[in-house]
Amino acid sequence: MPKFTRPRAQSKPKSTAAANKPAERLAPAPAPEADNTYISPNNVAVRWDTSRTSVDRTAKRENFTRFLLGEGKNGGVRYKREEVMQYEIRRQIRPTPTI
Repeated sequence: MPKFTRPRAQSKPKSTAAANKPAERLAPAPAPEADNTYISPNNVAVRWDTSRTSVDRTAKRENFTRFLLGEGKNGGVRYKREEVMQYEIRRQIRPTPTI
């Protein structure tokens, strides 16, 4: 039995004025040093190769400073990148030489 497929909606033709308009330029990217102050929990999870909930538990246990963007359950959270890096340094284990 043949499959029934719905006909595709036809797209509206683009106006010639919009087609001939030059593309708008995007604003330049911010300087790298201005971009590195805060880090999102998702970026920390990728950095640590772990889950977001593990990052949240660690941040709560270690008392990371949280910056709340917006309000309610959908508000964003950011941590100080420096605090995250200091935690990583504290958690490093150097092998002891065997004699």
